[in-house]
Amino acid sequence: MSSKLTKANIPNSVEAIGTYAFRLCKELEEFKYNGKLKYIGKEAFGFTKVGNCIKNSQLPK
Repeated sequence: MSSKLTKANIPNSVEAIGTYAFRLCKELEEFKYNGKLKYIGKEAFGFTKVGNCIKNSQLPK
């Protein structure tokens, strides 16, 4: 899969992002989320421009 998606703005109703959700969206460079996000699945941002930032961030427990 390939995508020209460059930005993702996750609404307040979302508490989890599933495994591989944005994987291979190679142009994704901006990801905004709300305080309710509790879980990001494995490789959800794999092979994106934000992948390393997401991997190293901490979500509230």
